[in-house]
Amino acid sequence: MSGALAASAPRLCALPALAALDLSRNRFTGAVPAALTACSVVATLLLRENLLTGAIPPELLSSRQLRKVDLSYNTLAGEISGSGSPVLEYLDLSVNMLSGTIPPELTALPSLSYLDLSGNNLSGPVPEFPARCRLVYLSLYTNQLSGAIPRSLANCGNLTTLYLSYNGIGGKVPDFFASMPNLQVLYLDDNKFVGELPQSIGKLMSLEQLVVSNNGFTGTVLDAIGKRQSLTMLYLDRNNFTGSIPVFVSTFSRLQKFSMAHNSISGRIPPEIGKCQELVELQLQNNSLSGTIPLEICKLSQLQNFYLHSNSHSGELPAEITQMRKLREISLFGNNFTGVSRRSAGRID
Repeated sequence: MSGALAASAPRLCALPALAALDLSRNRFTGAVPAALTACSVVATLLLRENLLTGAIPPELLSSRQLRKVDLSYNTLAGEISGSGSPVLEYLDLSVNMLSGTIPPELTALPSLSYLDLSGNNLSGPVPEFPARCRLVYLSLYTNQLSGAIPRSLANCGNLTTLYLSYNGIGGKVPDFFASMPNLQVLYLDDNKFVGELPQSIGKLMSLEQLVVSNNGFTGTVLDAIGKRQSLTMLYLDRNNFTGSIPVFVSTFSRLQKFSMAHNSISGRIPPEIGKCQELVELQLQNNSLSGTIPLEICKLSQLQNFYLHSNSHSGELPAEITQMRKLREISLFGNNFTGVSRRSAGRID
């Protein structure tokens, strides 16, 4: 279905019992018609993946009946405006060309639980959040946001997912995660954060994915993270972390992806890492690691990608590495290895 959506809007709104309108994944062109806000009983409006252009009509975000709006993956431009609806629960404006700042009226909406503004050209600070924030999902990644994380984000105690990646947000991350007990996914990567990771990250009992790559974090890795046995992904790469690879990694029985690459980590690879039986990807390159590769690495039967290049490792490679049937990529250049062990590789399971 293609053509300008404005021509169809009045006729669609004339349907007296229409409660949900889903026109996603078509080829509708032109602007989002303000007439859609006149549909008296429509609570759900889905226009995802079309060819819509122009600005978002302010009436859309001020509607008194719309509860779910998805305008993602279009070419909408201009600023986000509108007084804000007291009933809006779900708003997805991701992957458009929206600009300007995020209006504080948006994050203050009393019923809003899902907000996705990722993949736009939004600038300015992350807005403040109300005392009774109901957000469960917040995604602001890939914009041009700056400043610090507002401490009022701690008001969003129901958050399960927080994406702030690929912005220019900086300063120290507030130590407020104890107020977010349900947080499962936390992405802070590719920003300008400095200082140590906040201790309260260790209180996130449900945390599954922690990604803080490509910032200016310093210090050693928090022992508190070692208590989060629910982790499946831990990316600490491209920071200024020091110390050694923490032995507590061995407690992550569900860990699938682990990276401490491009830091200032020294010492040996702890053999305990062989207990991470679900590990698929292990990145330790560009550090100051030394010693031999522990035989226990070869017990990682699910490992597909293993990067250890640009370190100071030495000695022979364990012959058992040839038994790792799922290994697709292994990168060991820039070390001091002397060969492969000549002993016959026995069973390592």
